[in-house]
Amino acid sequence: KAGIKTVYRTKYASENTNFDSIANAVKAANPDILLHGATFADGVNFVRALGKVGFSPKYFFQTSAPSFAGQYSKGIGVQNTEGTFYDVPEGVSHL
Repeated sequence: KAGIKTVYRTKYASENTNFDSIANAVKAANPDILLHGATFADGVNFVRALGKVGFSPKYFFQTSAPSFAGQYSKGIGVQNTEGTFYDVPEGVSHL
């Protein structure tokens, strides 16, 4: 109803550490907004994989990984935090 179209959706095993194939699939789908429910390690590894394939969405939402702001920024590089949003108990925030 809101005009939002899902262009790619997947699940992965909790022990997954290699996100290269998922990053390639996301790049091929070319979403404007990317939503990722992840732990800290998943979040960092997924952003690194997106960087390897050369994809950067306009808007990016991750559940908890960015809430560890200093560690997250160090893990993915401060330059890769632009446009990243995450959930905090008081509402949505961004880096």
